[in-house]
Amino acid sequence: MTTAMSAAIAAVWERSREVLERRIATLERAVAALLADDLGDALRTSAHSDAHKLAGSLGMFGLASGSQLAHEVEQKLAATDALPLSEVLRLAELVGGEPAALMQDVAQLPMRGGE
Repeated sequence: MTTAMSAAIAAVWERSREVLERRIATLERAVAALLADDLGDALRTSAHSDAHKLAGSLGMFGLASGSQLAHEVEQKLAATDALPLSEVLRLAELVGGEPAALMQDVAQLPMRGGE
C-alpha cells in the first residue's frame, strides 16, 4: 500500500472512529438491557441497525473478523423471540466482555494504517 493511500485510509478512519464507537455503545446498552430483561423495541431496532452498519464499516476497513462479529450480533438482535440466556451471554461477550471483542477489532485499525 502506498504512503498516500495509507494516509488517506487513516484520515477516513479518524473521521469514522467516533461513529463506530457510538454504534458499539448502542450495542453495549442493548446488551445491558437484555441482561436486565428490559430491552425495548426502540433500542432493539436501533442496536440491530447499528450492528448492521458496523458490520459493513468494519468490512470496508478490512477487519473481516470484526465484521463477522458485528454480523453475528445483528443476527441475534433480529430475533423477535426472547433470546435464551446462552445467546444473551454470547452477545455480552462479543460486545461488552472483557476485553470486548468488537472494540478490540476497532482499536487495532489505526495500527494497520502504517502497514
